Amino acid sequence: MAPLHFFLILFAHSIRQANGNHENCPSSFTCGNFGTFQYPFTMAEHPECGLLPIQGCLLNATSPKLIQLGNNSKSVNLTAVVETNKIITIYDDGFHTSLDHNECDTLHNNYTLPPPSPSLSMYIKYNVTLFKCNHNLSTKPPSNYVNLGCRVPYGYEIYYDRNNTHPDQEAAGVFSGCSVVQFASKDSTNTKDVLSFVSAEMTLEIVLSHDCDDCFNHRGGLCGVDNNNHFYCHKGSSGTNRLVKKMGLALALGNRVTITNSRVTAAAAEAPKNDERSIPLPSPSASPIIMEALLLPSATQKL
Repeated sequence: MAPLHFFLILFAHSIRQANGNHENCPSSFTCGNFGTFQYPFTMAEHPECGLLPIQGCLLNATSPKLIQLGNNSKSVNLTAVVETNKIITIYDDGFHTSLDHNECDTLHNNYTLPPPSPSLSMYIKYNVTLFKCNHNLSTKPPSNYVNLGCRVPYGYEIYYDRNNTHPDQEAAGVFSGCSVVQFASKDSTNTKDVLSFVSAEMTLEIVLSHDCDDCFNHRGGLCGVDNNNHFYCHKGSSGTNRLVKKMGLALALGNRVTITNSRVTAAAAEAPKNDERSIPLPSPSASPIIMEALLLPSATQKL
């Protein structure tokens, strides 16, 4: 029985390794004056526990908090929590500086958030729509549209609606040959200062993908993405069941296996003459792994 005993010890160790540090992830954490956060947010000190790490939670309550919106993206200021774990506001200092320094160069492309991943997406809730036109308009734009005057030296014009309304049919026709760019908007606008209607403070809505929501909220796992950008559920119930089934197959010829948190023992008993085998029920204090394990009575039984 020594080889079987060795296998069980190795298998139990591999399960602990697979779970890694995720077993130590808190269900929630407090971050200064913003209150309590849950998944997909996490403290920067525990990046393995979530998708959106926040820096500064261990500092005093009023210290600035920074949030990283993507693996390779810069950190921006977290300024408010509108709806717990769903809607936040951020402030991008770099975007504000760029906008203040050169509005035409800054506004010719959309403000970029990290692209949607297999785990989550995020959206700017309140937008202002601008039109970037590389040619002279053949039709005069509606009176509520203002030209920012970027033709020289950039070679394009940028128009925006001072009322910040959704473009109507007339505007859609006039700007049909122009590019649409969108930015976070402010409540008030005027015709002179671009900083009055485009904001570096943005309200973001965080949306878990269907797979990630199912993984975290229904299977008790944590969402992950592999090197091929494919979603996987770490420590979810399906993954655990697959490991347990493999264990059951390997132990198919054994009569009884008892697993505890500190050691693994295996005992083989002679089969009854009528070839019936008994499988003892685990005690309530047994490891959660054995509570789900199915030890097969025959090596030929299919999983």
